[in-house]
Amino acid sequence: EETTLPSSFPVDRFAAATFQSSSLRQRACIIGGIDKEGNMLSSRWNIEYSASRGYVLTNFTSSMHPFYELKDAALVAYNDQLYLFGGRNNQDQLLEAMLCSDDEGISWQVPDSAHNFLPLTYKNRSSHTVLVDNKSNIFICGGIDSTGNCLSDIYKGRLNSIDWEK
Repeated sequence: EETTLPSSFPVDRFAAATFQSSSLRQRACIIGGIDKEGNMLSSRWNIEYSASRGYVLTNFTSSMHPFYELKDAALVAYNDQLYLFGGRNNQDQLLEAMLCSDDEGISWQVPDSAHNFLPLTYKNRSSHTVLVDNKSNIFICGGIDSTGNCLSDIYKGRLNSIDWEK
């Protein structure tokens, strides 16, 4: 597509995930990051493909739940929801472990901890990778901890389950 992106669009250290929307269209969600001027963002963007309109970019930044500025988080589509893991705020502090969205990234909340939690050994982190395999296992790989140390651990599990493994 030959489209000029807005100057407030993230170019580095953002979180992104692709998924199929409830309308069965391919969509990507892009959260936070750094813009081309070096500013940390609190933005949420969606890109959706429609056969009739092509790619449509929508800024959800000012919708229902205002996000804080963040960078180096990880985003994944899982069980018809989006999950945001970790990252850092504008004071370079690690963020809490997890937020979820059940409306394709428009609103966000802390998931019900009775059903969605990470193991006690899990450390909050940034600059990590989160993947989902074809058996609905989530893998959280590496990252950087609060003291700047590189983590080499891998956690495998499922949300709504207590069977996480390190």
